[in-house]
Amino acid sequence: MTGLDAMALAIAWREGPLRPPNRSFRNLNPGNLRSPHAPAHDVGGYDIYTDFVEGYKALRDIELAGKFTDGKNAHNLGQSSTLLELMKIYAPWEDANNPVSYAAFIAEWLGLALGRPISVQSKLSEIWTPPAVSP
Repeated sequence: MTGLDAMALAIAWREGPLRPPNRSFRNLNPGNLRSPHAPAHDVGGYDIYTDFVEGYKALRDIELAGKFTDGKNAHNLGQSSTLLELMKIYAPWEDANNPVSYAAFIAEWLGLALGRPISVQSKLSEIWTPPAVSP
């Protein structure tokens, strides 16, 4: 399992569980994403996907992978950003989240999934490094 998949699954678990009546289940949106790219949105502005795979790919490939790369995203997060910095963007206080608690949950999950210590201060590059692109 890659660090990116472990991160996406940890978020899905924290946002879920993926069963009725949870919003993440109803919307096939394991990350409870709110983005302008989704095919539809519920009354709360959360993305609705046509199937779970599409929702999971949006979480992993669009929401997370972009923040684990070169910092060319709206939040300037990149490989040198910490897990806590990511969670302050992903699950901000302003949305009635606790990013510190969220980051601690994710760190514990990642440590178990990846078989190595991960903390809220771990750099994103310590969790997952995108594969090199061949020219």
